[in-house]
Amino acid sequence: MFHSTPHYKTITALDYHQMICLVCSDFPRNLIIETVKTLPIASSAGKDPEISQRVGHDLLFEQYLLEILQGAICIYFYFNEFMENIRMLF
Repeated sequence: MFHSTPHYKTITALDYHQMICLVCSDFPRNLIIETVKTLPIASSAGKDPEISQRVGHDLLFEQYLLEILQGAICIYFYFNEFMENIRMLF
């Protein structure tokens, strides 16, 4: 949906989660929150990358570059089970 137009360069994490919920209604919101904790916000794209100082659900309202957000969520979703097992071990 967002690939078809050049107008969507940035998006909030909440909007992205809502878009995913159109396909998978029970997609975990916490997975989005955990992913965006490490992403730079879109307003810092031209200068030094800046990670948001917000915590918890407030991170969902930050703007992120769409390409970076999509890639990060795909990677985090793919390796989520592995990361959970590692957390239990260490």
